Amino acid sequence: MNSTIENWKINTFKELLELEKKSPLNSDLHKYNYIDKLRTLTNLINMNCQKCDLSDKYCNIITDVIVDLTTTNKAPKATHRGISKSLDVIIKHMQLKHGYSLPNQFKEAWIILLASIFCITGVIISAFTLNWIYPFIGIFIGIIAGYFIGSFHDKSAYKNNTVIFWN
Repeated sequence: MNSTIENWKINTFKELLELEKKSPLNSDLHKYNYIDKLRTLTNLINMNCQKCDLSDKYCNIITDVIVDLTTTNKAPKATHRGISKSLDVIIKHMQLKHGYSLPNQFKEAWIILLASIFCITGVIISAFTLNWIYPFIGIFIGIIAGYFIGSFHDKSAYKNNTVIFWN
């Protein structure tokens, strides 16, 4: 399995290089950063999915996406949505099974969560005090607290080198 995924990676990189050479700079391929995303996901599959039961599935998804990109010059929006959904399946796998995260993922999640909780708390307090400033104070406190808590988690993800960068 190890050499199979390594061979698949080499072939995928060759196909991506040819695809990149053929496409003009203003094409949808460059507009949506597909080449960068496919290279990064191919590397992640090669590094992490050697022993995964579903590694063949993810390899096939990337191969199918490359075929879609080579066969369609000016793809409609539905094709782009399909490609994005296919890549999202692989990203979700990397997040759930291998502990990867997207840049600032924790910061965004914590800000939304704490701002919502503190806003609801502020609404409850304002119902008793009839002062509607408390939800706004709650949102403000939630944003600040979420920023710091999320930043802490993001920094630990950067330190552990588990952030997916599109390069």
